[in-house]
Amino acid sequence: MEVEVDKILSALKTSLSLGIPPPRPLTSLIFVNRVEEVRALLRDVEGVIERGVGLSRLIVGGAGMGKSTLIEYLREYLFSSRNVVFGYVELRKFSDVRPAELSKKLYAALLDSLEDSEERRGRELLTHISAVLHEKFSGFADRLALRIRRRISDKVRRRFEGIKGCEAAARALALMVLDDLNPAMYDYLRGIRALEPDEALAVKEALGFRIPWKLEEASFVDSFVTVVNAARLAGYEAVVVAIDELEMLMGWRRDMIERFLPKLSAYVESCRLCPCYLILASTPEFWSGSGKTVSRLYKFLYQRLDPTKISLAELSREDVLALTLKLYKLYREAYGAEALRGVDERALAIETYERVGGHPRSALQYIFQKLEERVIRIESRVRR
Repeated sequence: MEVEVDKILSALKTSLSLGIPPPRPLTSLIFVNRVEEVRALLRDVEGVIERGVGLSRLIVGGAGMGKSTLIEYLREYLFSSRNVVFGYVELRKFSDVRPAELSKKLYAALLDSLEDSEERRGRELLTHISAVLHEKFSGFADRLALRIRRRISDKVRRRFEGIKGCEAAARALALMVLDDLNPAMYDYLRGIRALEPDEALAVKEALGFRIPWKLEEASFVDSFVTVVNAARLAGYEAVVVAIDELEMLMGWRRDMIERFLPKLSAYVESCRLCPCYLILASTPEFWSGSGKTVSRLYKFLYQRLDPTKISLAELSREDVLALTLKLYKLYREAYGAEALRGVDERALAIETYERVGGHPRSALQYIFQKLEERVIRIESRVRR
């Protein structure tokens, strides 16, 4: 246990130093309060599951205020309690992508990030969904045709085409159960390449129909709707997707942001067509105010999401105490009670709150620093 806790502390410290959320399943170890925020998000998800129709929500908070941690906590909770698919995309990872390419990169990343509680992800998940739907849509003769002739029956093809969204994407999804076409179909669904001539011929032989050589950008949102609806048909209750760090766009030219925001808004609107819960996260500086902000550059998205946004406030004194107790416990498990002898966790919490306030990342860094200093002093004394 000591070794594992030591690794946990190392992972938490690394995430703090890089300014990124801690890896799963460590989020719950430092998650405090946000009770109302979590309740609001869970109510949204339950509503999507019950109605089969999606919606969107915005989370606003400054850097280090816990937006990403809140999203990670939601994912952990849903995976432990509901049968959902969860996707998480950080726009920061596309900071070096040309603006004209971001729409395509975002769509591909959304599909790649989709994951279920069984840790099926990306291509493996879509292959699983395809296989489940084949089983659901097929009779004995249809299964025989697929196994012996390597051909999807007309009846099964029509049922896949009946999935709402993009017909080409539905046909490609149907082909993912065929090993020889599986990687090509996943790349096709992600829109990252066109079919080779021999692949197009194999598609026609297996499906009885041609599909367009390439999934164009104009079809990306409809294709995403297809995947979400297919997941629901395959037995998942809903698809939850978070697009984090919208503020990355602030570094672009004004006209480039104005071109991209409508494409992002299309995903928000698409939730009305499928059981998808979409979460967007942004800093207040990019969301509203003067300059290059969403409120000025694309009022439609601002007016659509701002009335129901979740604004993250700083932690209270009691929250900082709870956070201090969590970290104190981890250090005690990792290094033993002797290493922390003389440390008054309540006094440390008060000191933290007085020095750095209730900013979550700053409070974490300060608590880590103080506990680390104590452990290092103990280890140094032992070596001497």
